[in-house]
Amino acid sequence: MKLAAALIFCTLFPTVCCMSISGQRDKFPEQKSLPGAFESDIILTEKQRATFARLAELENENKTKPNSRKAIKSLSKRWPNKHVYYSISPESELDRIPIEQAIQQWSDVTCLTFEEVSLGSSQSHIRFIKDAGCYSYIGYLDRSPQELSIGLGCEVVGVIMHEIGHAIGFFHEQSRRDRDSYIQVNLNNIREGLERQFEKYPADVGTTEGVPYDVGSIMHYSKFVSKIEKGVTDCSPTAELFCLAFTKNGEPTIQVLNPLDRDKLGNRNKLSFYDIKLANTIYQCSTGCSSLDCQNEGYVGPDCACVCKEGFSGSNCEIQSFECSYTTEEPIGMIDSPNFPQNYDSNRRCTVIIKAPVGSTVTLTFCGSNIPRPITSVGNEMAVIFKSDGNIQLSGFSASFIVNGYVIPTESNEVTTTTRTTTNTPVQPTTTMAPLPTTTVNSGVVIDGCNIKSTLESGIFTSPNHPSPYDNERDCNYTILATENQRIAITFTEFSVERHRFCLYDYLMLDGKRYCGTTSPGSLVYDLGRSVTFTFHSDFSLVAPGFVVEYRLMTLDGTYLSFSEWSECILDSTCNEFRRFRIRTCDKGPGRCVGPAVESEQCSLTTLT
Repeated sequence: MKLAAALIFCTLFPTVCCMSISGQRDKFPEQKSLPGAFESDIILTEKQRATFARLAELENENKTKPNSRKAIKSLSKRWPNKHVYYSISPESELDRIPIEQAIQQWSDVTCLTFEEVSLGSSQSHIRFIKDAGCYSYIGYLDRSPQELSIGLGCEVVGVIMHEIGHAIGFFHEQSRRDRDSYIQVNLNNIREGLERQFEKYPADVGTTEGVPYDVGSIMHYSKFVSKIEKGVTDCSPTAELFCLAFTKNGEPTIQVLNPLDRDKLGNRNKLSFYDIKLANTIYQCSTGCSSLDCQNEGYVGPDCACVCKEGFSGSNCEIQSFECSYTTEEPIGMIDSPNFPQNYDSNRRCTVIIKAPVGSTVTLTFCGSNIPRPITSVGNEMAVIFKSDGNIQLSGFSASFIVNGYVIPTESNEVTTTTRTTTNTPVQPTTTMAPLPTTTVNSGVVIDGCNIKSTLESGIFTSPNHPSPYDNERDCNYTILATENQRIAITFTEFSVERHRFCLYDYLMLDGKRYCGTTSPGSLVYDLGRSVTFTFHSDFSLVAPGFVVEYRLMTLDGTYLSFSEWSECILDSTCNEFRRFRIRTCDKGPGRCVGPAVESEQCSLTTLT
């Protein structure tokens, strides 16, 4: 259906299809420079242009004019009563759906209300038109109509959200005065004559209301061009068809300073947290609400409750949850997708930067089955980026990383330390290591020891000394042996191990994954005939009570009796087809025979039994 829709659209509007040889439309059409536009897609009134020029002149003269702040506030005049009127021109009717979707994005998260009026209305309102390119005026102009163009190639919800942002009073993010602390503008890559598109606003233009600079804002330029046709490198004005964000050579015009922001630049998917916060602030959406202590940059929303930044929750945003974007300089660790091993959330963007010492490399190894081969970085940094969309969610991934050349401290290599260290050179031994315990055999009750093997049908393993804290500097192996007709089931009933984000210090290792803190492997059932081994490691410092794990072996030594007769032909809703079923019974009880107990086959209502 999506392909058919795309072909129909191209048939109706062949010029749109010609915007890209590959058949894709530009992602950032609002960044194409339009004649007479201010910063590509902003249209200023004559009064606004004069005010900008005067402020720049005052700034160059290092003078202060008493009413300059007041004059600038009139540039971004707010819509009265937080009510935005709009109309859709006849030529934009075919764009009604994305226009209304973009409007909904703003109205859902702010106190702004949008109301459609008739085309001939004298009410001051935004009129969506289909002119050349994408553009909008800034803020409320008290005129009828105030035009906002959604030209060919601009009919994308994210682009329309960007233009509506201008209409309600937003300037471009990258023109803020504090931008140099977050991005680098590469003037040498900008097409001649377009350098002014990247100038900072005079000091008295607009207001940020204390909201931090936002690389992920929907109002921010992208980093450069999109080479729509592979191999296109000509980004001169005559080849503008293939270029975005004003690059003359295909190189970035904007680069982020924080590597964690790389994947945020050029967001046209949704309003960012700070976009929403600023809109709610300048339109005073919390008016009438009782005072709330919203922590961690949270704010009081239109429904008078704290709205929390991603990664925080609670009535006052006081609870910090899983942070999926961070930088680490640890020499070894684990990286998981959000919520792993449960399903990750929709619409998540996570970036992990692993930094190793100069001259080193990093190797990333995925855990599980059907996984990529280990990946080794070229330099001393590796970026792991995870994205999810709004459709299907799965369990995600788990991976371990190590700085090549780093030696993992263990008893076997007789390396220990007296203090935490993040260098790649372990401190030499300062203590005498305890001898490894002799391998013992499970008694069938409770084993309090190390390096244990069991062939019994059930039992309990504990960490050394449990329920007292385990010892420092221990490495223990626990093995449950299964025969070819046995299946192992294990359940961790108690778990408390020293906490660390990557489980570097004390941990339990099972199936290639480390566990620490209070997050245990839970309950697991293994494939037929598979033995299970897990290890426990403690370092030189903090200790905890450890763990208790119960296990049992299910011996599949039964024999299936004959199948019952086929059932009637019934509609199986999961397959949306007619099927019939038959079952067979295991002589040793349920779960004691190898193979399925139920069979089914497709049938029709005339199938004979």
